[in-house]
Amino acid sequence: MTLPTTQQLLRELWLKAYKDGTLTINFPSEKLAKRQRFALYQAVKSVRDGKEYHEELLKALNSVKITLEGSALTVSRVDMDQAAKLIWEAVGQELSPEPSLPPEAPAPSSRLEALIKVSSEFSEEAGMELGKTPYYEKR
Repeated sequence: MTLPTTQQLLRELWLKAYKDGTLTINFPSEKLAKRQRFALYQAVKSVRDGKEYHEELLKALNSVKITLEGSALTVSRVDMDQAAKLIWEAVGQELSPEPSLPPEAPAPSSRLEALIKVSSEFSEEAGMELGKTPYYEKR
């Protein structure tokens, strides 16, 4: 799949901020800066939603923040932020360049199998056959 050039550039901006720390772009107007901030989030939406896998970009998404002050758009790494450093020190932990990712969810098929098992056990206890409803039987 080939990405549009604009999307590639915006993704590179996320990665550059992750690697280098802080990038500030001064736009001619606040309206254009807001539009580009929205475009930055849209460029990585498929990775954030899990529809596309890009390990380095996922790390960048979890470690980078975007701020907008007037017409200046700042993309910076969170652990480079002074406030984040103070918070981490107060918690008593060292800063880690690797974000902690949530544990992987079980595969959808195993969740579905678990639900089917529970419903079949329930129907057996109730004395019903799975898939039959007494309300719709002819009398």
